[in-house]
Amino acid sequence: MSEVRSPCTKKCTLDENEICLGCRRSIGEIMQWSRADNEQKRQILARVAARRTREASTTSGAGRGGDSG
Repeated sequence: MSEVRSPCTKKCTLDENEICLGCRRSIGEIMQWSRADNEQKRQILARVAARRTREASTTSGAGRGGDSG
């Protein structure tokens, strides 16, 4: 099985929750990556995907207030 590639986008800036704005990994996940096996890396990527989904659903409803007219 091939090595799981890093999601790093080389845009490393942490938000107020210590989540990278580029790859969406937490600082702990970034630090763990080099020591993680492929299964652990897949688990990190699954958390990143869930984080992106949550953020997209939060952002898409922002400012709408539920009233269409």
